Amino acid sequence: MALDLEATLKRRGWLLTHEGIEECCDSQQTPPVDTVIQKALNLDLRDIGAKCLPDDIAKGKVDVLDNPMVLQIQKIRNVSAPKANEISNIAPPLLRLHLTDGHITCNALKWDTLKSVSLETPPGTKILLHAGNIQVLSGFLILEEKTFTVLGGHVAHLVEKWEMNRHFSQLHRSGGGSEGGPPPWVNFGQRVDTSLYRNVKGGFRSLSLAHKEPKEDEAFEQQRQANIAEVARIKNEKKKIFGGGKQILDGDIAQVMGKGFSVDQATSALKNHGGDLGAALSSLYVTNKVSGGQNNETRNTVLSRADQNRRRERKMRKQMLYRADHLGRQLF
Repeated sequence: MALDLEATLKRRGWLLTHEGIEECCDSQQTPPVDTVIQKALNLDLRDIGAKCLPDDIAKGKVDVLDNPMVLQIQKIRNVSAPKANEISNIAPPLLRLHLTDGHITCNALKWDTLKSVSLETPPGTKILLHAGNIQVLSGFLILEEKTFTVLGGHVAHLVEKWEMNRHFSQLHRSGGGSEGGPPPWVNFGQRVDTSLYRNVKGGFRSLSLAHKEPKEDEAFEQQRQANIAEVARIKNEKKKIFGGGKQILDGDIAQVMGKGFSVDQATSALKNHGGDLGAALSSLYVTNKVSGGQNNETRNTVLSRADQNRRRERKMRKQMLYRADHLGRQLF
């Protein structure tokens, strides 16, 4: 008897597993076929259905479906409109149906205006594909009103989830700054009215922080003002530049002090000689009549360096004059 029931269901397009048939029989030994079908309409085919779609239907290797079969609608999309506004009538609607036999999922497109299927058709609805009339193009089933029949059905958990998603999508579209919705449009150049966001859950942290008084840290502010004053003092402080345009360097003063002279003597000598270290040391030795082998040796070393510098300058000057003269002869 069970085999006869299974064969009868199969002829009518219902391919169910043995466990699915037992669940639809509801512990009855010989239930009528219509009773079993009515029970199956309100169950998820993913729980009771047997595989009836070809494995490679989505690969474009199937041209037509020869046998009748009952499939379940999982989702319907209007692919000619944006997902955020699928009910738009700007373009003719093109419905894309996601169908399943409980194991394999395929896509279908409506070829003409379908009165029996629309965006209002809930998931879980069963449709019967007629034998030999369903064309398959590039993995898509082409549906016409004459090629299938809507059987109906109500799968509670699928419908509940679908209605909840529709409810929240409507809130998003009409949110106007409310919870979950997009913020209202503000034209460029206009000030944003932050009062529109007061009722938003969680709020906008950046807007709330903008209106708070900053906490004053007296110690930090004092240190900041001191740093600013120090930088300004350094920038405004005039550099001490003496005759000849040469700046007195701390290193030169240190070298002079290393020869046994005081800070004042070193500074004064360098100032009088335009920052020339050799001339400053020479004048200090002459003025203070430094005696002693070590000091005389140091003095001679400094003087010899000064002479070397002067000779080097004279030599460079002669070379420049020679090159200029040689270049002039070549030109003329």
